[in-house]
Amino acid sequence: NQRGRENLRSWLCRMGFPLAQCRQLYEYMKPEIREGLHEKMVLFGSEYGLMNLTYPSLRRVTSYELGATVSAADMVFAIDAQLEASSGASGQTDQPEEEVRSAINDSFSNALRMLTSSSAKAREEVQQRGIERS
Repeated sequence: NQRGRENLRSWLCRMGFPLAQCRQLYEYMKPEIREGLHEKMVLFGSEYGLMNLTYPSLRRVTSYELGATVSAADMVFAIDAQLEASSGASGQTDQPEEEVRSAINDSFSNALRMLTSSSAKAREEVQQRGIERS
């Protein structure tokens, strides 16, 4: 909602981040903003009632050129969403069993592709398909 967007803008400004940079994909933000993000989220988060925003996690480098990484925890959530995308199909009793099995197989295949793909673009495409199906 509008109030939430205003609070987000206020928080980003309070942390000293230009809004134009914050609208960029994380991997395209200036390195100094990415490097200071974690520390400032912890420092200023409590002013906005945001506690425990970050936690330690392993990270996978997805692009040495852009310095892009993805955390293990984020991958767990993304894969969980892919797998749960099929649970909607399995909960509908009016769908033929073959369609339900196909949806479950697709979800599992997409989750596996997310884990094994070395291409950030391929992972994003799989994530987008999961979002559209849910």
